[in-house]
Amino acid sequence: DEVHQLHETDPKSYVPNLGDSINFYRADFRQIVQLIVEKCISTGEPFDFEAVLVTAKKKELWVRAIGNTEFADAVCKRIYGSFQDINDRKESENRLLSLSENLPGIVYQYLIHPDGTDSIRNISGAVEQVWGFTANEVVENLNLVWDQIKAGGEFEVVKASVLKAVQSKSRWNCRLKYVLPSGELRTLLGIGTPIFLTDGTILFNSITLDITKEAKNEELLSQASEMSRIGSWELNLINQDGDSMYWSPMVKEILEVEDSYNPTLTGGIEFYIGESNQRIQNAVNTLINEGLEFDEELLLLTGKGHERWIRSIGKSEMANNKRTKIYGSFQDISEQKQMSIKLSELNNSLQHHTLELVLSNEELEQFAFVTSHDLQEPLRMISSFMDILQRKYGNQLDEKAHQYIHFATDGAKRMKQIILDLLDYSRSNKLTEGKAAIDMNEVLSEFKQLRRKLISEKSALIKNNNLPILFTYKAAITQILHCLLDNALKYSKEGTLPIVDINAEENENEWKFSIRDNGIGIDPQFFNKIFIIFQRLHNKEEYPGTGIGLSIAKRHVEFLRGRIWLESIPGEGSIFYFTISKIK
Repeated sequence: DEVHQLHETDPKSYVPNLGDSINFYRADFRQIVQLIVEKCISTGEPFDFEAVLVTAKKKELWVRAIGNTEFADAVCKRIYGSFQDINDRKESENRLLSLSENLPGIVYQYLIHPDGTDSIRNISGAVEQVWGFTANEVVENLNLVWDQIKAGGEFEVVKASVLKAVQSKSRWNCRLKYVLPSGELRTLLGIGTPIFLTDGTILFNSITLDITKEAKNEELLSQASEMSRIGSWELNLINQDGDSMYWSPMVKEILEVEDSYNPTLTGGIEFYIGESNQRIQNAVNTLINEGLEFDEELLLLTGKGHERWIRSIGKSEMANNKRTKIYGSFQDISEQKQMSIKLSELNNSLQHHTLELVLSNEELEQFAFVTSHDLQEPLRMISSFMDILQRKYGNQLDEKAHQYIHFATDGAKRMKQIILDLLDYSRSNKLTEGKAAIDMNEVLSEFKQLRRKLISEKSALIKNNNLPILFTYKAAITQILHCLLDNALKYSKEGTLPIVDINAEENENEWKFSIRDNGIGIDPQFFNKIFIIFQRLHNKEEYPGTGIGLSIAKRHVEFLRGRIWLESIPGEGSIFYFTISKIK
């Protein structure tokens, strides 16, 4: 009746026979079952197989069939056996197999036999990826896996963990190093449940997972925590035993307490000193009652009596409108705090020195202004009296005397010009107006208008490409361009029409200007000298001036955080370069 029920046939009307019984099996199993039964009848070999049959009502069902024979005079007289519904178990196995195929690991049964030997069976999953061998290779020779565990150096640890699970009849859990046959080191996690069979065999239904990436992440996290000295804390507010809480090892290290220290909320607050104690109490109470997160820098006294600054951050979790947990981070910021204090002291000192420097500069400017007037007054007297002497007594003086008067007057004029140039130089990095959009084409036009007489006298040609609009100080950029153009016109070659070519090149962060001339050129050994105040390469009879122009241009360029340099060939001309930042 039970077999009829499995086949969904009527025991009163249906009469089974061997051929029809075999035809009940699904088409993909039918031939296999036929061969098994025929072999059993011909040789007497018993059978035990699992297959899918299709019932009379077209329902698929996994069954287990066991068969034996009875022979007489070397002829099979009868076959008999049992028939079992294993559909639920088979579906569970298939689900487990599907799960194992998608896990980064292996599902298997590990057996310890009564004689002390061990074996493995029913392996599925990523066997080759995790262990480096096929499932059949491991079933036939389990020592292949044991040898690679030994190579990882943790065979005794794994062995002890299995023994502990057997003795305590508890879950097996072990983390181990495993060396693949290729030599690659992996980190594996083994989990299993021991089952004690009636024949004395111990069977572990087990899973081994490859957790190499997770282990590396944990190691990196641990290293980062160690380097930055950041720990974590947690307090469970549901089913809480008093105010006991979790502290990570780094928190205990910062607070200088033993690993065995049992942390509590109230005990943790007692480490804080001064006004930090009240601040942390208020912050924690507000977090628990209102969920308001905190981020505090606090001073505490460690278990060994050392003062430390820490940064504590607190957050919370909610479930069913109830706060269930508070947690956060805990960082030692003593070094940063000390640096911050020193930096603050240094900043205050710098501010004091800056104020002193401002006052000193103001005094120097006032001194320069007063001195220039005081110096110019006797120079005016020298020039005036020399002029009176020449007009009133000129007819009584010889040529030598007139020459002396000329030297004195000319020296006074040059001295006056030097004083005026010094004033200009001292003011060259103190700009009173703000930044604005300056069209360099207009600046060049202003120069041509201002120097039209000189340009006409020399028949000079000034060429340029389309110059940009700069966001900068007008007075500074005007003086830079004027000084360099004046220099190009002044040091032109005798008998050669001056040609000055101005170009601007846009780079990522700056504008690069070049002013090329066909003048007398400069020997490379003097490239640095020409930018120093009052440093001249020619006497005043050849080229008039005090040598202040390039010094002022350099000072303005550096004030604008730019660079100025040149290239030159004596007798062929020079190219002066300077840059202006595009960053506002």
